[in-house]
Amino acid sequence: MKRPKTTLLGNVLLLVIIVALFIILGEITIRVMGIDYFTDKTHQFDDKLGVIPIADISTTHQLLSGEAITRWTTNSKGFRTSEYQQENQNKVIVVFGDSFVEGYGVNNNEMFTHRLDQQLKDISVYPFGVSTFGTAQSYLMMENIIPEYKPEIVVLALFLGNDIWDNSLTLSDESKPYYVDKGFFYYGNVKPQETTIIKTLQFKIGKYSKFAGFVAHNLRKIMLTDTGNGNSFDKRYLIYNKTYDPEWQEAMNLTKTLLLKTKSLTSSHNTDLHILIIPAKETVDKGYQEKAIKQMPELANYNLDFEKPHRKIIQFLEENNIAYIDPLQSFKEGKERDKLYYPIDGHWTSKGHEVAALHIQGYLEKNV
Repeated sequence: MKRPKTTLLGNVLLLVIIVALFIILGEITIRVMGIDYFTDKTHQFDDKLGVIPIADISTTHQLLSGEAITRWTTNSKGFRTSEYQQENQNKVIVVFGDSFVEGYGVNNNEMFTHRLDQQLKDISVYPFGVSTFGTAQSYLMMENIIPEYKPEIVVLALFLGNDIWDNSLTLSDESKPYYVDKGFFYYGNVKPQETTIIKTLQFKIGKYSKFAGFVAHNLRKIMLTDTGNGNSFDKRYLIYNKTYDPEWQEAMNLTKTLLLKTKSLTSSHNTDLHILIIPAKETVDKGYQEKAIKQMPELANYNLDFEKPHRKIIQFLEENNIAYIDPLQSFKEGKERDKLYYPIDGHWTSKGHEVAALHIQGYLEKNV
């Protein structure tokens, strides 16, 4: 007697059960391990800027690498600083930038902006840093903050490790505003291969399912890598390539254009602009350079110069009479250089923020 054939419906049902069990097991495993890639506890989407910090919160924040858990407290605007006191007679410095200015990886009182606020006499320092921000987003935020705070000094932090990448619509993978064709343009899905499914997984379903957030995080990580010859490497390292391809040259040119626009904006408000050049860990630490090349063998195919973007930006700033703060040597010559950045994450530790604050304080006391 012949055995009855398995029906298509039975196969589908079996597949659904297997997938459901896989998802449930994955959810349990991720929760037991304490992995959480959903960061909506501190940030939320914004139609104009792409992302903004959440106001009036006091919570803990964990680095994705798991290297640190910090206390995260924000004011009524969502920033990790005190409320603006308009009647205060102090001079005002406002600092714009990405996660380094936001204090990613340290407590509020360890941020370099907080240290400056405490150390500079008769000066109040307010940070307006947001993780993932590029120069275009900082510029758009300045348009609202400068008229309100009326600062004497505007500091724009430029992190050479990813800001030039972040300014490029072609290179970056974030849904946010970009500067293109002499105007700002908000692009919702930058990469055709990064479908709305990934965004939905991470920021909608991920709000309730840690497994969905984990899957989306790793899919996005794959989008940032190239897999030629079986090896993977972070394409953002090509900012150090001695010869830029057209995409990278365009990204550098866009960054320069945004810096000139920022200078024009601050000048129109009679405010002094100073560019803070934030050195990446691989620029400071030769040992880390060697480690990166070892972990990403594909980089050996490129002729890398880890100080090239640093030199190019400084040359451009000097040619255009834009003041800049350059703490690279302070980081290179630090006695505890190996403790200035998190080993895996790459952001400044509390010690790194301390070195930055001391250098910036010396610069301001001498030049302002």
